[in-house]
This record gives sequence, structure tokens and C-alpha cells, in this order.
Amino acid sequence: MRLFESESQRWVFIGFASFIVFLAMLSMVTAADRHNNQAKQDALPILLYHQVVNNDSGASATVISAATFDRQMKHLVDNGFTALSMEEVIQFMEGRVFPGKVVAIHFDDSWRSQRLAIKILEKYKLKASFFVIVSEISAGSAHLAWSDLKGLIKNPLFGVYSHTLNHPWKKGATLEDMVSDEASMEKTALAWRELVKSRTALENELGVTIPYLAWPADIYNNRLIELARKAGYQALLTANAGLNRPGGDIYRIFRTPVDGRCTLESVSEILETGRSPDCSGRKVL
Repeated sequence: MRLFESESQRWVFIGFASFIVFLAMLSMVTAADRHNNQAKQDALPILLYHQVVNNDSGASATVISAATFDRQMKHLVDNGFTALSMEEVIQFMEGRVFPGKVVAIHFDDSWRSQRLAIKILEKYKLKASFFVIVSEISAGSAHLAWSDLKGLIKNPLFGVYSHTLNHPWKKGATLEDMVSDEASMEKTALAWRELVKSRTALENELGVTIPYLAWPADIYNNRLIELARKAGYQALLTANAGLNRPGGDIYRIFRTPVDGRCTLESVSEILETGRSPDCSGRKVL
């Protein structure tokens, strides 16, 4: 029994069947793309920076040149990343879905040199969060002044939050030491002051709510987390490298420090894995 009356009918059938197979394969690829996009959406890296300088010769684990920072920000834009505000970070972790790939950009210690980064962020229209040491805020110092912070909060791209009052980090005098089993009530009161005074001073001077705190030198424990919650903080940030995911702990938010000597390849690794690569000895690219 012949399936086709003519050779032309046979070729029409083959063409139709090939088209059906093509549509099926296209559907599979589209579904895979949706899955990959969702996988990317499920992870939020937070890039953590400190000092910014004018040339690469001063680059170190906590110092990055303005040119290198510019290249990294351009890399984010060119690769379709959306930078989230702190409020959006919390929303992401509570389950809000953002289109495309997401990242957050943070600065600790309120160095005055971060002014260089602010200009670059404005150029690329990228949101960023600044965590400031309140006792260091003074015009003419090595740190941002109140006028700088007031300018930041007027810009919808930026947010200002607490990095404690005095940034206690030296061994024997950290926040952890202040709340240890051996600590006196006076020392515990000092820890409370570091948390509360920094928040209220910022709120009184800037006229905004300060609901977030980043731990100095990434030194914290469960007692401090509970103390910070009682002090009114709604989320807490670490310097532990890692990716944040929906449903994650907003009182232990991961942030990956960016070594100023890292190449763009290393930064891509951070964005993908949240890990902090060893960039010592590398040539900045």
C-alpha cells in the first residue's frame, strides 16, 4: 500500500514533519531558558566594597581603584544585572520576583574616598547602600561628612544605614567581647549604645528611618543578633561570602567582599557562586 500518491506529497509530508520537530525542539529550548533564568533569579550576590583610590597601585583586599570599580560596574550593566536597594534585597529574600539577574552593591566604613564610586554609580544609574560609622562623620576627616550623607539620601539610587557608632573591632574590645559571659553589665550597655546611638543619631540628623545594620569586621553572634533586633533593626548584614536566596535569614545576610586586585573573571565568579576568590598577587584587569 502506497502512503503517498506522488513524490511531491511525500516531500510535503517530510517538510511538515520536520517543522513539527523544529517547533518541539524550540519549545524545549525556551523552557530551558526559562529554567535557567529562574535559577539565576533564585540567587542574589551582594558585592561589598570599602575604600576607593585613584590608581591601581594602591589596590588591596579592601581598596579598589576607581578605574577598576568603573569596569566592574560596566560589566554588571553590560551583562544585564539589576542593582537592588536594601529594601529590594529584603523583598527578594521574602519571595518577590525581579526580572532578569539581580545584584546589590554595598559600601562599609563610610570612607570619604567613596565619593569616587558615587560618581561612577550615578553614571551607570546603579543603586547602592552605604553603611556608615557614625562617630567618624565629620567634615574634613577621612570619612564622609553629614553633607555627603544628606546628599546620598536625596538621591533615589542610594541608601544610608548603620555600621555602629565606633566600629569596635580590636581584639578584646569587639561587640562580641562586650556581650560575652564574662562581660560586665557596663560592657553590655556599651554594646547596646553602639547599636542604638548609631541608629538614632542617623535618624535625627538625616530625617529617615534606619532599619538596617552591618556588623563591624563581621564579628557577631546570636546574642548580638537578639540585641540588635531589640534595638529596632529589621535586618542585619554580615561580611560572610555567599549567595542570598528567597526564604533566607534576613538577620544573617551574606555579602562578599571584593578584593581590589580581582580581575573581571574573578568578579564573575563572585556573581555566580558568591565565593570570594583569592586575588592576592593578581594583575588587575
